Amino acid sequence: MPYDLSLLGSVDLTGSDGQPVLSLLHQPKRIAFLAYLATAPSGSRTRQEVLDLLWPDADRDRARHALSQTAYYVRRSLGKDALLNGGEALALNPDVIHTDVSAFRQSLGADRPADAIALYRGQLLQGLLFDADPEVERWLDGAREALHRKALDALVLLAREAEAAGDFDAAVRWAEHGVALSPLQEEPNRCLLAALMAADQPVRARQALERFRERLRTELEMEPSAQTVQIVEAPVVETPVVEVPAPTAPAAEDDRAPAATLPAGNGTVADPAPASRPGALAAGPSRPGRFARGRWAVRGIAVAGVVALAGLVGVVAWSTRWGTPPVGTVPPVTQRVGVFPFTYRGRPELAYLAEGLPELLSISAGGLAGISTVDPRVLARSVAGGDGSPTPDEVRGIARRYGAGHFVVGSLLEVGGHIQVTAEFHDTNQGRSVTVSDRAEREADLFGLVDDIVRRLVAEMAAANSSQLVSAAALTTHSLPALRHFLQGEQTFRAGMFPDAMAAFDAATTEDSTFALAFYRGAVASLWSEQSDFDAARAKLAKARNYRARVSAREGTLFDALGEFLEGHLQRAETLYESVLAQQPENLEAWFQLGETRFHYGPLAGRDVTESEEAWRRILATSPDNRAALIHLSAIAARKGDPGLDTLEAHLTASGGDSAMVPQIRALPVFSSGSEAERVAFLAEMGRLPADAVASTASYVARFLHDMAAAERIAGVLTADTRSAADRAEGYGILAFLAVARGRVRAADNALAAEAVLDPGTAELHRLLLAAIPAVSVERRAGGEPLLLPLALTAPSASPMPVHVDGSARSALLVYGRALSYARAGGEDGALLAAARSLTEGATPPSRSFPAALAHALTAERYLARGEDDAARQELATISSVDRWYELLRASWLCSLVSERFLLAELEIHRGGSERARGVLESLVEASTAEVPYLGPSLVRLAEIRERDGDVEGARESYRNLLDLWSEADPGFAPVLAEIRTRIEALPETNEGS
Repeated sequence: MPYDLSLLGSVDLTGSDGQPVLSLLHQPKRIAFLAYLATAPSGSRTRQEVLDLLWPDADRDRARHALSQTAYYVRRSLGKDALLNGGEALALNPDVIHTDVSAFRQSLGADRPADAIALYRGQLLQGLLFDADPEVERWLDGAREALHRKALDALVLLAREAEAAGDFDAAVRWAEHGVALSPLQEEPNRCLLAALMAADQPVRARQALERFRERLRTELEMEPSAQTVQIVEAPVVETPVVEVPAPTAPAAEDDRAPAATLPAGNGTVADPAPASRPGALAAGPSRPGRFARGRWAVRGIAVAGVVALAGLVGVVAWSTRWGTPPVGTVPPVTQRVGVFPFTYRGRPELAYLAEGLPELLSISAGGLAGISTVDPRVLARSVAGGDGSPTPDEVRGIARRYGAGHFVVGSLLEVGGHIQVTAEFHDTNQGRSVTVSDRAEREADLFGLVDDIVRRLVAEMAAANSSQLVSAAALTTHSLPALRHFLQGEQTFRAGMFPDAMAAFDAATTEDSTFALAFYRGAVASLWSEQSDFDAARAKLAKARNYRARVSAREGTLFDALGEFLEGHLQRAETLYESVLAQQPENLEAWFQLGETRFHYGPLAGRDVTESEEAWRRILATSPDNRAALIHLSAIAARKGDPGLDTLEAHLTASGGDSAMVPQIRALPVFSSGSEAERVAFLAEMGRLPADAVASTASYVARFLHDMAAAERIAGVLTADTRSAADRAEGYGILAFLAVARGRVRAADNALAAEAVLDPGTAELHRLLLAAIPAVSVERRAGGEPLLLPLALTAPSASPMPVHVDGSARSALLVYGRALSYARAGGEDGALLAAARSLTEGATPPSRSFPAALAHALTAERYLARGEDDAARQELATISSVDRWYELLRASWLCSLVSERFLLAELEIHRGGSERARGVLESLVEASTAEVPYLGPSLVRLAEIRERDGDVEGARESYRNLLDLWSEADPGFAPVLAEIRTRIEALPETNEGS
C-alpha cells in the first residue's frame, strides 16, 4: 500500500490506514536515510554518498552491512518495492512512498507556489538533532536552508503577484508569512512594507518597519537599509549600511561541496573560499587541526553539532588569497566568537600551545548550543600576513569581518613547568573586555582552565545579549557538560520543545548536583509540560533553594517569586518580580514570570489578561521566536481584536517546536478572520486530535474571541459517534455551558441529558453549577417591573444530599452545588451553614483553600438571602486570595469561582464601586469555559457602567455584542433583547471617526 512520508515540519510516516510506521519513526538513522533519499536533487543517491553521510567513520565492510540492514528494515516495513535499486543508485519508489518534499518541488516546478507553501509546514526534519552524526547535521543544515530559501522565494513571488493584481490583502498576508519565515531578511520585510503602503495602510507599515528595526537592532545590532526605510518614510541621505545578505542555497540541495572547497572545523564558521555569488558559504568535510589530532586527542573531545541561531548571516564573497579578510564586514552576531592565536613565551617544545589552545577553546565553545565559532586557523592566517603584531583595533576589525560578536586573545607564559594562561574577552561592538588569568601546574591541567575560560566566555556573551540567567548559570556551575545541557535546555525551551527542555535541565543537574539554576529552570519547564506538573516544579524548586548560596540575591529572589506563583499568591509574586526589574530592567526571566503571573492569576483578582502584554512583548523583542510569548500574545491579540493576531499565529506556527498549543492558537485567526472553507478544514483536523486538545481549543475560542457559536462547532467534534463514550460525555458537558452563554437554555438541557446517559455524576455537577447562576435583573428604562435573565437551569434536586468531602475539588463542588440549589429552592439556610462547615473541616484558619472559598460563598449566599449585602461582599472578597487557583483550573475547568466573582461585581455596583466591578467583569470570561455563561450578564453590566461614565461608544459596543451573542436565544430572552435595542436607540450619536 502507499505511504505518506512527511519531512517538512514534524516527521511522520503513515500508511493509507493512517497508522504510523513506528519501526522507522523511532530510529533517527533510518529517518535520516529516508530523508537523504527524498531530498536527492536528481531523485537518487549513490551508495557511496549514503555511506559517506551515515557511516563516515566505519570501515567499508561494516558500513555496507549497516546500509544493507537499513534498506532491509525499510523494505520490511514498507514493502519490498519501497526502494528502487539501480546498481550503485538508491532511490525511494514514488509509487510506494509519497513525500511532501517531492510534492513541494513539483508544485514549484509547475508554477503553483501557493500549493508549495501549503506543504511547507516547517523546516526539514524540524526539531530532530543528530548530535552524534556531524555529517548528517552538516547535510541537514544545507538541505534545510535550500528548502527554506525556496519557500521564502515563493512567498515573495506570491506577495508581489498579488500586489500587482491589486489584491492588497492577499499581498499583505503572503508577505507577513514571509516575514514570519525569515524575520531578519530585508526582502520579505520590503514586500510587506510595499504591500501595506499599496493597501493605503501607512500606520501598519510604520509599525511593521519599527518591528523590523527592533529585530535587527536586537539580533544583529544593525539598522534597516535606506532603501527599505524609504518605502515607508521620506527619502533620507543614505549612509553606508551593510545589508543582511539573504541566505543563499547551495546550487543543489545536497550540500556536499566540490573537492576544492576548503574544510571547516567542527563547530566553526567555514574557512573563506571562492564563492559564485555574495552570500555563499564554503562547506565541506570536517578535518580536525593538528592540535585536535595530536597529543591531546586522547581527551576524547566530542563536539556536539552546533545549532545555529536564527538569523545568522552568510559571508560576503572575498578574495581567494589565503589570509585576506572578506571584502566588506559581516554584521557581528553576539553568539559567534573568534579565538585568535595566543602569544607564547617559554620552552620551545610547548610552543604548539599558542596554536593549540585557541583550537581547543573553539572546539569546546562551538559544542555549546546556540554558539558558533570562527575557524581559529582562518583567524591565525588573517593576523599572520601583516608586518608585526596587529593592533587591538585591527584584531577587532578582523573579528567583525568574520561576523564575531566577541573575540578572545591571550597569552601563555611557561616558567619551570608551570603555565600561566591569560585570556581577554572583548565585545567587538561595545569595546567591553574582561580578563581571566589562572595557572596550570602541568600541561594536563590546561583542560580544566579551558573549561573555565569557556564558561566565562558564555557568561560574557549572554550578558551582552541580555540573557542574565544564562550568564549567571555559566558562572555558578563548574561543570562544562552541565552548562552544555543547560544551554540546550534554554534553547529548546524558547523553541517550545518543553519535554526536551526538561530532559536537558535534568541532565544538567545530573552532571552538577548543586546546579541551582538548572533545578530552577527545570521547575519552570515542568509547568510548561503537557500536563503542567506543579508537584514536580515544587520539588525542583526546593532543590534549587537548597543551593541558594551558590547564586546571587537576584536569582534567589526569582526562586522566591516562583514559589509564590506556585502557591497562587499574585501580589507577592508580582512584587518580587518587580523588585528584580527595578534593579535590572532588562531581566528577561523576571519579565517572563511576571507575564505568567499576571496572565494566569490576574482574572481572579479582577485584572484583565492584557495587563501581562508588556511582559510578553519585552520577551519577544529580544527572543522573536519565543513560543511562550507568542502563545500568550496571540490570546491577548484575540481578546483585543488586534489585527496582528494573524501575524503572531503565523510566526508561532512557523517557529516549530512543541505542537501542543498550536491548535488553540491556530483556531483564533481561523474563526476570527478565516473563510468558511478554512474553518471546515480546521474542524476536520480537530477530529483527529485527542479530547483534551479539542476541549482546550473550544475553550480558547470562547474565552478570547467570545465566539460561542464557533466554540460549539469545535466542541461538537467530541460528540461524533466515532468518539469514545468519555469523549462524547465531555463534549456534551462543554456544549451545555456554551449553549447557556448563547441564551439557548433548552439546548443546554438537552446536552446535559445526553451527558447524563454517558456520565451521570459529571452531568449532575454540571447542572448544579449552571443552576447556580445568580438571578440577574435588567431595569426597564420605560418603567415597569425589572426583567430577569432566564439563564439558570433547573437544579437536579431540592435536597442537600450529603457528600463526603475528600479534599478533591469535585467533592467540594458537589457539596456547594447541592446546598446552593437547595437553599434557592426555599430550603432552610441552616443547610448552607452545615455545608460550609463540612467544606472547612480540618482546615487551619485562615484557610486559603478552594473548599474554604466555596464555604465563604455559601456563607455569602446566606447573608444575601437576609439582605445583608455588606457582610456578603466581605465573604466574597476572600476568593481573590485562594491558593493554587491556576493549578486547580489546569486540573478542572470547573474550579473557576465565577458565580462568586460575578456576585462580587454586582455588590460592588450596588455600593457605588463601579471601577472595581468593571475590572471583575472585564476579566470574567478569560480563565475557564465554566465562565462563558456569565458573558451576557457581564456585557449588560459593563454597558450600564459605561453609560453612567459617559462612554457612549463603549456602551453601544457592549450592547451590540450582547445582541450578537443572543441572536439565536430562546424566546424567553425576547423582552430583554427588546429592552437592549431600546437602550441602543436612546444612546446619543457621536462622531466615531473623531
